[in-house]
Amino acid sequence: MSPFHRVELVFDASHDVEIIGGASGSAGRYRSLGDDPQFLVTSARGLGELRPGWWRLRGSLVASDGAIVAPRFYPDYGPGFNEADCISVCGLSADGRVDTVVYLKASLRNLRFDPTVRPTTFELGAMRLEPLSRARAVAMMLGGIRRGRFGGTARARSAAMGLLRGCVEGSPTQAAQELAAEYARANALPEGGYDLWHRLYDPLREDMVERAREAMATMRNPPRFALVMCAGDAQADTLRRCLSSVTAQTWPLWTLHVYTRPGRLADHVQAFAASDPRVIVHQDGGSESDRSIGAVIAGITERYAAFIEPDAELASQALCEVAHAIAAHPESALVYTDSDHVDPHGNRFAPCFKPDWNPTLLLAQNYVGHLSVISTNVLRGAADIDMGVDGWHHDLLLRTTEAAGAACIRHVPQILYHSHAGAAPRIPSANSKAVQALIERCGRRASVSQHRPGQLHVTPALPQPAPRVTIIIPTRDRVSLLRTCVESVLERTEYPHYDIMVVDNGSVDADTLAYLDELRTRAGCSVLSYPAPFNFSAIVNVAARHAEGDVLCLLNNDIEVITPKWLDEMVAHAATPEVGVVGAMLYYPDDTIQHGGVVVGIGGVAGHVHHGSRRGTAGHQGRALVAQDMSAVTGACLVVRRSVFEQVGGFDEGLAVAFNDVDFCLRVLEAGYRNVWTPHAELYHHESASRGREDTPQKRARFAGEVATMRRRWRSFLDNDPAYNPNLTLDWSNFELAFPPRCREAERWSLSRPSRMPESPVEDSARASRKPRKSGP
Repeated sequence: MSPFHRVELVFDASHDVEIIGGASGSAGRYRSLGDDPQFLVTSARGLGELRPGWWRLRGSLVASDGAIVAPRFYPDYGPGFNEADCISVCGLSADGRVDTVVYLKASLRNLRFDPTVRPTTFELGAMRLEPLSRARAVAMMLGGIRRGRFGGTARARSAAMGLLRGCVEGSPTQAAQELAAEYARANALPEGGYDLWHRLYDPLREDMVERAREAMATMRNPPRFALVMCAGDAQADTLRRCLSSVTAQTWPLWTLHVYTRPGRLADHVQAFAASDPRVIVHQDGGSESDRSIGAVIAGITERYAAFIEPDAELASQALCEVAHAIAAHPESALVYTDSDHVDPHGNRFAPCFKPDWNPTLLLAQNYVGHLSVISTNVLRGAADIDMGVDGWHHDLLLRTTEAAGAACIRHVPQILYHSHAGAAPRIPSANSKAVQALIERCGRRASVSQHRPGQLHVTPALPQPAPRVTIIIPTRDRVSLLRTCVESVLERTEYPHYDIMVVDNGSVDADTLAYLDELRTRAGCSVLSYPAPFNFSAIVNVAARHAEGDVLCLLNNDIEVITPKWLDEMVAHAATPEVGVVGAMLYYPDDTIQHGGVVVGIGGVAGHVHHGSRRGTAGHQGRALVAQDMSAVTGACLVVRRSVFEQVGGFDEGLAVAFNDVDFCLRVLEAGYRNVWTPHAELYHHESASRGREDTPQKRARFAGEVATMRRRWRSFLDNDPAYNPNLTLDWSNFELAFPPRCREAERWSLSRPSRMPESPVEDSARASRKPRKSGP
């Protein structure tokens, strides 16, 4: 092939794409109809001319309505399309020009192009591939890293050294591919279309100064804030930007206490202090006593304090928005906000959209982070914390929330804090000793271990003796599924005290009936007949009345156990008095996530988050990897204490198939419990394999009725799931941005008490008084 040979690509719209101008197979104007638009890609001479090696991709891709988010090529080298081989289009300029280096590791069987992951109207210009020598590809990638949005000279130098080491060690191809990964990171597009999002929905309010003045005039006791900063070894330019962001606050009632050592940085701070008397400079002695919270707040008279990093910036309205939250809730002891990151050029990226108060998540990682404003009265109870110790901020928040209580914690879902994190956002340190100390202060026992950087695996200790668990498995025929489920439980479950109850809903297949007869003879197994028409809620309620366990575990017949400690993990959480329902991590057989917890409101009623992501995916802010409070979990694998199940009246038999698990979880929240999802209990799920699709008029009508019931019953909760964030979309399940956000300053619902809209006073009183019967079906 000539080194100047160019391959013109041909795009054929194949899925979720409407042709607006032009014709399929050519450049033109298109509209994506969902979150998975796809083109099949070929060339005039076929894909055979795209030989393995380095290529330069050139062309254009411009959104006219919506946003280009995560454009990717998917090569099929033989086994089909998969995420592991995807090629991100990272060299997309602001005006839509594509110019990037790609690597094809083998001959292509097929090639697919996914231009975005959002409904978008876009123009796809002519694209071509030009072959590159390895030397030319390396030179282009090193230059791209140096100029990249998240790159720079230092990162380019480091990448070059890594390439050189790889060549010396005899693996130049692998070293070049690692260089390509660094090149892609340095030139990544803004996360989730965030560049567009914050321009549209996060502008500086022009009326903020006047709004602050009016607010102060109407407040009886407007809050005053003390901001504390340890300058340390900050860069002079970032420190200057930080100080400027404080002095630019539209809320004027603040002081800034800066701790610095003699030198050039101290001179910068002194200059700011000379121009604004609210900036107070302290000598940083560097000793442990000087760095303690107690020493820092000793001279503070303001009602609230916040610790800010010298390489961060506050949004100009940050303190004003926090003041409004405090004015609305004077009892507030902790107010925290959303945040993002900013590069040296002022470009913002990597937003952190946090849930409302989530105590299980805070044990696993410091999700609260900055900006967090804390009552100084509460701070005095944490006076001995050494701010020079890694993880001190996590310790501070643990003690703050312990002292304050959930009712005094407020979340402002706005981006009010910008961290200067360079090319890679810092991972807040997790403090395992602080978490262990908190658990012991509460009179509990738990195992605490480092899971990943910044993340902990916290599992409450099982009661002794371990409570008996009855595993309830509804089934009908499909013996291969049932056998896989039951045998995987028996062979791989280490939990010491459980029994299995299979509930047969009218099986007629001879092999299934024979296997059920076999189970009746096996120790620890039983079969309960339920010959009535299928109603999942009724089946669960009947089984619960016959179960002997103090803990109930619902398990679909298409579940297969992966981790032997799955039931230990779930029961340990479920045995915690304040916890109601516990859910697990479920994967499809191809190791993509089927269930990572349920967010109420996604898809209109409820949806599984992280759905379709690869196993091991971190998810938004690492939430796919740690235990946390969720509003609901799937009934395909659910653990709950019998006492909680009976307290809320079991499952609602009016919801025969869909959303009965979500409704049950929300009623458990309404009763004052927390629901927990844990990724440390892992199972496979062959979803709804034994029931089939909703593909008949009767099934569709039934489903529509169940949707209507949920929207009527829980409509005030559907847009405000506190385990989620109003800046994130309800259209998809992977924490994408909402265009537009649902609310900005609305009152947030408490995670422990969702607001249900009663269907009628009779329905409410009947629900409150209903108790499960002890009789048979």
